[in-house]
Amino acid sequence: MKGVSEVLSLVIITLVTVVGIAAVSFLGQPTLDATRDAALLNEAQRNMQIFDNMVRQAAAEGDGVVKKSTITVTDGVYRTDAQSNSLWYEAGPRSDKIPSTYMSDNKIVLNSTYTDINIDGTFRIGAGRHEVCVEKLQSGDDQVHVNVTSC
Repeated sequence: MKGVSEVLSLVIITLVTVVGIAAVSFLGQPTLDATRDAALLNEAQRNMQIFDNMVRQAAAEGDGVVKKSTITVTDGVYRTDAQSNSLWYEAGPRSDKIPSTYMSDNKIVLNSTYTDINIDGTFRIGAGRHEVCVEKLQSGDDQVHVNVTSC
């Protein structure tokens, strides 16, 4: 009977360990998701500020000027919209802790829209490390034109 007691002890210890790990994972996952979303939002705001600075600096300088920057994208997509002269960021959150001002259609959404600068071309990047260029194409017809691309 001594062998049965050792096997039973091993089964109980294994069961308690598995249940403990599952409980910690289950209870801790919402906190981990909220932390990840907060970091994602901070990264997106920082990257959108970089894009905005590049667009405004290129627009303020002479034709043909190119501004370059390297950005890291953990998750989500950055894109331009030439019709609305805007830069956009969209990502799917994992938690419900993102402030509603940053949410649209159950996605994290940030954008910069320009009234005095035309965003030309099509630009779209996702997760990874990217070198991004903003080139001033021309300034005429009371509008400045810039093109956002991957370099």
